[in-house]
Amino acid sequence: MAVQQNRVSKLEISIVLIFTTIMLSAGGCKAPEPASSDSGSGGGGASCEVSASAVVASKMPGTNLHGKVQLDKFLLGQSPQAGALQKGSQAFVPAGTRLSMAIDRACASQPENASGFFSHEIQASLVSQPSLQIHAKKVIYSSLELHDAHSVAELEDLADQDPCLLKLGVDMQLKTTAVFSDPLAINQAHLSSIGYSSAYDGFFGANGITGEIVVAVIDTGMELTHPDLSANVWVNTSEVDGDSIDNDGNGYVDDVNGYNFVDNDGDPTPITTSGPHDISQHGTMVAGLLAARSNNSVGVVGIMGTNVKIMALNVFGDQEGSNLSDVDEAIQYAVDNGADVINLSLGAQGTSVTTQMAIQNAVSSGVVVLAATGNSYLHLSPSVWMTPASYAVGINGMISVGANYSDSKQITYYSNYSSDYVELAAPGSETYGSSGNEGLLTTANTNMYARVEGTSMSSPVAAGAAALTIGLIRARGGSPTPAQVESLLIGSATRVDGLVGYVKGCKSLNASTLYNQVNLQYPAP
Repeated sequence: MAVQQNRVSKLEISIVLIFTTIMLSAGGCKAPEPASSDSGSGGGGASCEVSASAVVASKMPGTNLHGKVQLDKFLLGQSPQAGALQKGSQAFVPAGTRLSMAIDRACASQPENASGFFSHEIQASLVSQPSLQIHAKKVIYSSLELHDAHSVAELEDLADQDPCLLKLGVDMQLKTTAVFSDPLAINQAHLSSIGYSSAYDGFFGANGITGEIVVAVIDTGMELTHPDLSANVWVNTSEVDGDSIDNDGNGYVDDVNGYNFVDNDGDPTPITTSGPHDISQHGTMVAGLLAARSNNSVGVVGIMGTNVKIMALNVFGDQEGSNLSDVDEAIQYAVDNGADVINLSLGAQGTSVTTQMAIQNAVSSGVVVLAATGNSYLHLSPSVWMTPASYAVGINGMISVGANYSDSKQITYYSNYSSDYVELAAPGSETYGSSGNEGLLTTANTNMYARVEGTSMSSPVAAGAAALTIGLIRARGGSPTPAQVESLLIGSATRVDGLVGYVKGCKSLNASTLYNQVNLQYPAP
């Protein structure tokens, strides 16, 4: 797959996308229907944690028939299967409900104790499976399906009459938050490359991220109605959509979800571009890698797939290039309207003091900025300068991101490189020349999904990690500065010897070690 190289002289004032060839995955992958809001056992929603309210009946240890457990039985709360339950209730727990049991192994191993309703099958299993005697220590945990409906009071009585039963509750199907319901996540090799699954529970589980992080995607706009993005679209609640009035007085009319800085209107959705290359897909693709909704049973997973809002800022309109002034204004807009992170998957070879100033102001205002380094396989230096990425070398809190392969973590064949001007590598391609699977799988316009490669894709992967960092630190009571976020992302990154000479410190993004470092510095209460 050939890489489109965009080389722009210092005299040109337009910035072009750091963009590569797009290929529809698997013959054009249409989005599945949006998942139901019902979060039952068949859904793919947030993690499911066990709590006391899920227990149907329980008996507290005191003295058993060996003089060690007194069975004081009581009912707690409610369960998804059995509804609200109270002690002694005549409400019925329906047939087919599975109950989870804790059985005293020593008690159940005695044939004379096999008469208990719940421990009868356990006792038979101990006889037929001697291995249970070895592995089951003091307590055997098992489950039992009710063939008939029973009232709560009846279950209480049955539990009281079972000499070996220690605890009884409703058996539920738990879902790990690190195995996603999103059907295409299995095809996103870059997630495993950065250790994302093992970090997910830490970032989004108990004591994880609670508030929302706003990420500005300064690009070709974004398809706001895409089923994998719509739930994560930023909303300016101070603006009234379509009334042609600047309700919040910020200087922009109808900027409900972002803004189009070329057409000067409040519609940031992509526009088919004129010229030989239609780049209108680009912003939607960037947004998907960064923030496609996670665990919604639809499509793919973004790095910051929940607790995030995407501010769509279109600086291309229907053109292949973007004026520096539009980019600079979009950066300032993001700062003024509450962005925590800015992603810039665009660039040109040349310098711009105004862009440098806009980025410096953003960082000074507390916004982390990430920028793609470009796809021309150039050795960046003071004489080979990429705007905006090269400015990261002098701005603490801005990160320049190059592309490496998901599998080998080596630099890609197109990524610009430098041991000074490229500060972090992140996946921009899955693997080199693998029968069309080179690019990262992400969202595309018209409710589609596509594979695309380039440093344009590496930057939002890293931007998602920056958002994770900010979100977790805030949840732990901290107020991270952009410099602290940069230090954590780069400090936790894995050293890859093959990146010597290509990336400063040979650092490759690692979400798992990132979580560990954040958790160490900002421990859970």
